[in-house]
Amino acid sequence: MIKSKLNNLINYVVYPYLFTLRAFLRSIIKVICADNYKFRLKLNIISLEIIFLTKATFYLISGKNKSTENFLNYSVTFPSYLEFVLLFCEIFGDQEYKITEKISSPTIIDCGCNWGMSSLYFKFLYPEAEITAIDANPEVLKYFRKILN
Repeated sequence: MIKSKLNNLINYVVYPYLFTLRAFLRSIIKVICADNYKFRLKLNIISLEIIFLTKATFYLISGKNKSTENFLNYSVTFPSYLEFVLLFCEIFGDQEYKITEKISSPTIIDCGCNWGMSSLYFKFLYPEAEITAIDANPEVLKYFRKILN
C-alpha cells in the first residue's frame, strides 16, 4: 500500500516537476546560447517560450490542464499543455526541423505528425509549401483535424 502510494507520488508529482524544471532550464540555456537568437527575438519566440513554460509550471502545480493555445496566428488543441510547450520549444524555438535549402515552396512529408506542431512550423516558415501529414495514431489525429479547421 505504502509502496503503491509512493510510486504514484513519484510518477504523477515528482517526475512532472523535474521534467518541467529540466525543460525550463534547457530552454533558458538554449535561448542564451542559441545560434538562432535573431530568429527567436524577431518573432517573439523567446517571449512565447518563457510564457508557455511559466503557464505549464502553473498548470502543473495547480493540477489543471489547458488543452488549447493561440500563438503566431494559430489556434491549436492538444492533449497535454506540457507536451505542447516542449514541442513548441523544440520545433519553433530550437528549429529542429529547419530546412537549410533556400526553397520558397517545398514539398514536405511530415511522417508521425502527431497533433500537428511540426506541420504548423513548416506552414509558418513556408506558407506556399505542400505538406502531407501522416500519423498512425487516430487519437492524435483528432487534434490535428481541429488545427486544420
